[in-house]
Amino acid sequence: MAGCRARAPEHGIAFLLELDTNRLSAGVLPAEAVPAAVEVLRKRVDNFGVANSLIQPVKDNRILIQLPSLAEAEKARAKSQIQKTAFLEFRLVHPESDALLKQGTIEPGYEVKVERRKREGTVVEVRRLVKKEPERGLTGRYVDKSWVALDPITGEPKISLKFSSEGARLFGEITREHVGHCLAIILDGELCSAPVIREPILGGNCEISGSFDLAEAHTLAAALQNPLPAPVRILEERTF
Repeated sequence: MAGCRARAPEHGIAFLLELDTNRLSAGVLPAEAVPAAVEVLRKRVDNFGVANSLIQPVKDNRILIQLPSLAEAEKARAKSQIQKTAFLEFRLVHPESDALLKQGTIEPGYEVKVERRKREGTVVEVRRLVKKEPERGLTGRYVDKSWVALDPITGEPKISLKFSSEGARLFGEITREHVGHCLAIILDGELCSAPVIREPILGGNCEISGSFDLAEAHTLAAALQNPLPAPVRILEERTF
């Protein structure tokens, strides 16, 4: 019929996930992990507006997700959002990082992380010696809100964070005590950035910049609103 346009076909997609309870966030008990993950995944799936979706625990730390009538273009985004752990950590960089790395020395309690920076269309890798543990236990569990903003100078996307009152207190103490040092922002084990602490930051806000595009920034911001208590992996994926 004239004027009619064919719609892209929609099919359901199902994922069987396994939660790695050996890598739980601090303060989360193994018995609480799967129910907590189910609730997080439910909030993420709700963002897709899929009616009659199913999210339920099954045996052995596994979770089944069924998303009926999902457009083809949305399937990859759904998969990325479901898999994203969004485990955020704030760790200090060793004050003698550059010198120690040149000597090939890695002090106890530290590890090497690689920061990838965009410069004039190319990606430059910078190695840093970073603490293995988050400073004062400051992780994404203390984040109340996250959203995407554009850098007013470069136009590149960045993620803005608002800490809870306890998170703001911890972040304020860390930045007050370590002025002049670099604070590494680690997301899912990857070093996003390591800005120099130039002054105490007491307002409870923080920004994450990195080598991600706008779509990735929105995915990360949404995931940081609802971080999983432990990483998940997809055991099985099928359409119906």
